[in-house]
Amino acid sequence: MSTAQTASAFFLALLAAISLTGCGWFMGIAGYPPEPMRKTPPPGIENALKVGAAAPDFELASTTGKTVSLEKVLADRSAVVVFYRGDW
Repeated sequence: MSTAQTASAFFLALLAAISLTGCGWFMGIAGYPPEPMRKTPPPGIENALKVGAAAPDFELASTTGKTVSLEKVLADRSAVVVFYRGDW
């Protein structure tokens, strides 16, 4: 078996293991997060939106560079706001 075939087989087996056991298992063996369960709430959590609360209006740049406000989007349709943390 060539090196490329061996590497492909390894990664397929790894993906299968992750799929079958969940990402938590993989993250655990990778050492992240070091402590998955917080003992105390994070600072400032009391200021977070509560479940079911309306989000405040905000404006962001779209992928085309145009400024878009949540209020204007919600006037026409539903919206999903996703926060991408970037590099963990």
